[in-house]
Amino acid sequence: MRAKSRCAIEFDGIIIDNEIKDYMTINVEGRQLLTHTIDTADIAGRIGDVITGSKVPARDIKVYFLLKAGRNKEFLKKIKRLTEILYTNKEVKFRFNDEEGFRIGQVTSFEDPPYDQNTGIGSYIIHCSDPFIYFEERESTGKMPRLKYRKYPVKVESIRAGLKAGSKAIVRNVTQGTKIILNGSFTAGGKLVITDEAITIYGQNALTALDYVESDYHDFKIYSEDEIIAEGLTDLKIKYRECAL
Repeated sequence: MRAKSRCAIEFDGIIIDNEIKDYMTINVEGRQLLTHTIDTADIAGRIGDVITGSKVPARDIKVYFLLKAGRNKEFLKKIKRLTEILYTNKEVKFRFNDEEGFRIGQVTSFEDPPYDQNTGIGSYIIHCSDPFIYFEERESTGKMPRLKYRKYPVKVESIRAGLKAGSKAIVRNVTQGTKIILNGSFTAGGKLVITDEAITIYGQNALTALDYVESDYHDFKIYSEDEIIAEGLTDLKIKYRECAL
């Protein structure tokens, strides 16, 4: 079914504008400019201050909707269905009809439509602890292409490779100078998968093989045009998503 609004929302796989009769997403706030927040300190005798730290903050997106019904009973039924769709115990994927890509967030507050009318405007806020928007999944065999959004690291979905026989396997970002090193007694043909959450060989947990001292596992970022090479591995494949603020 075709979406009814230019900014219709798909939340956790459900297009709400199609799911609830006479519901329409009418406006969205919070998707535009976003920059670092900074921490500062004053130093005696110095003009101005000193920046001691900075980070990209979380993002709150406010969704306004129009809801209509012929009777109060029907109106309340639609509100209950909307609440059910938006009720999640974790962050989920959501997207809007007027932009590419998806975001990740969780609804944290509501503002009901007027209680004494069967037609009215309400809103809800989706808190995004990760403020980025992510685009379609792509694959690289090591040399990253020139990306549209070059200042941001990509979201690495997985790094996959076949093991060679040996005692060491390394995925190295030559451009950034970072690496992931595994030590062990590897046999040829083993299937290695690296994600943010786990490292597996033949589907079994292999975190014990990670060289925690020499590796940059949690800081292994990949940017536009980076060169990634594999040592002690074959058939390197990196699945990733480009992202933007």
